[in-house]
Amino acid sequence: TATVDAEVSAHGGEFVMSRGICLSTSENPTLNDQTFASGTGVGSFTINISELIPTTTYYARAFASNAIGTSYGNQISFTTLAQTTPTLTTKEIYNISLSSAMSGGNITDNGGLSIQEKGICWSLNPSPTIANNKDIQVTETENYNALMNGLTSNTTYYVRAYATNALGTSYGNE
Repeated sequence: TATVDAEVSAHGGEFVMSRGICLSTSENPTLNDQTFASGTGVGSFTINISELIPTTTYYARAFASNAIGTSYGNQISFTTLAQTTPTLTTKEIYNISLSSAMSGGNITDNGGLSIQEKGICWSLNPSPTIANNKDIQVTETENYNALMNGLTSNTTYYVRAYATNALGTSYGNE
């Protein structure tokens, strides 16, 4: 995604019938390329662009059209970020009982893709994975809590938060 701010500062003697942003992967985009309209008249506007291709350079120019023709603003360029697996941290363990404990995670970056699954995983061995015990969370928030149950008292467990997107699964600190 990207956000482009623009302004039509003068009407050119006629009413501005349309304005917006032209976008292309080639320099000097025009109305023949992808366009994003944003109303009429003079003034500032913001365009939110989604579904861009990762690690791609785009060129954008504002446009304004009146009865006389179309004018373009200066060209800007930006490169979209690469998609990655999520980045997250594991919450401290709390509410420890004889057979259960709580932890959770905080997803700080979804990697540019939707989170498909998240939760915590635990094991008697270091570096637990989702192949071990896990508690899946279905909340929409990036900051979540999760329950480990069925634990054996007086036993050491290793715990990590996890999050999965289309590229794979990442783990928080142990």
